[in-house]
Amino acid sequence: MDKKKKLTLEEKITGYKPRKPMRLLAAVYNPYFKRKIWKRSNTHVTHHIDPKDLKPPFLVMSNHPSFVDHFFAAISLYPAHNLTYIVNRYFFHKRGLAFLLKRIGSIPKKIHQSDINAMKKMMKVIREGRSMYVAPEGVQSMNGQSTGIIPSITKLMKLLKVPVVTVKINGAFLTRARWRFDKKPYKGRVDVSVKLLFNENDIKDKSEDELFKILDEELAYNDFAWVLENKMEFGAGKDKALNVDYGIYLCPRCKSEFRIEAKDNIVKCLDCGNGASIDKYYQNVPLDEGCEVPKDLGEWYELQRAELRGAAEKGELVLEDTAELKMFNKSGYKELVVGKGRIRLDKEGFRYESTEGKDVNLDIPIMMLPNLAITPNQRFYLYHDEIYYSFVPSNTKSVVKWSAAVEQMLKCV
Repeated sequence: MDKKKKLTLEEKITGYKPRKPMRLLAAVYNPYFKRKIWKRSNTHVTHHIDPKDLKPPFLVMSNHPSFVDHFFAAISLYPAHNLTYIVNRYFFHKRGLAFLLKRIGSIPKKIHQSDINAMKKMMKVIREGRSMYVAPEGVQSMNGQSTGIIPSITKLMKLLKVPVVTVKINGAFLTRARWRFDKKPYKGRVDVSVKLLFNENDIKDKSEDELFKILDEELAYNDFAWVLENKMEFGAGKDKALNVDYGIYLCPRCKSEFRIEAKDNIVKCLDCGNGASIDKYYQNVPLDEGCEVPKDLGEWYELQRAELRGAAEKGELVLEDTAELKMFNKSGYKELVVGKGRIRLDKEGFRYESTEGKDVNLDIPIMMLPNLAITPNQRFYLYHDEIYYSFVPSNTKSVVKWSAAVEQMLKCV
């Protein structure tokens, strides 16, 4: 008798059926994270509707300024409701974390890509009368401003036909800036606003364009403008610029790249001396009268995007580098360096040509290329043909540029 084929971890994740969140586990982790995240972030919540008045199932949607936004949403609705989360599929490859994610009923989804398997799981969860959290921007902000919601989110709303509750978050980016992913959060303030944005009739009666416009406006934010308007101070001491060069790479004056030095509260170009000091409200103060700097780091990042967009529109945007290739091992729970090669991005798409190690060659047309998921100053990764690929470029600070370049190229297609 033939032995039953042993499933790979990817096949197990695909076949995984999300369970109902364990109430006992929620009773432990929600209070724990309320102390660890909520209180440390000096979080204040405003309920425009009493969570007890919300009847499952419904969708919970928030903006995405930080890595812990799902906790802000969950805790603001607990103990009245336990949520099912849409989670980056990558995290189901972390053995301990996957164990927890399964027990709180999370749904794995390929980040930045359409995922029919995940969609089927979402529909099942709603049919079972459970409420679900999703971040409709689809990507964590790199500059403390809205990235804009994904247009297809309104199709999901029409398909599921349930109310939509919004959780608007201000301040989370500057307490946990993307470039400070491995550091303790700053002391500051986070404001959370909970609102019933659409009831079932709204979902039925309004067009997709109307739903999109209202939701996009409701979740729009700019943490730098919010801090300045409310005169709130974030962080203490002289480390506001710590790791800023993981996201800021372009000098606005001399246009040199990856020559930015970020130290204490100073962001400075090593080539021409152009730079700024970050004040207590996270505004850029030019180092001298001749310096040319945007008003804040968010605008600086937008300047970089604009430069890439201009090159993409002309068909002149090309990135090249050498990179290590990482893939999951046989168990699926560990990433290993399997080879090295050349990576290139241009108007035709993304290519990887192996030069040593595992013989892997990728040629992904621009129309099939997803936005890249990144860990700043480390790597970018994607799924292609159901296989996970992670690239560590020789210039690790460039991962932000690779991600933004793909983003702008896709807007020009």
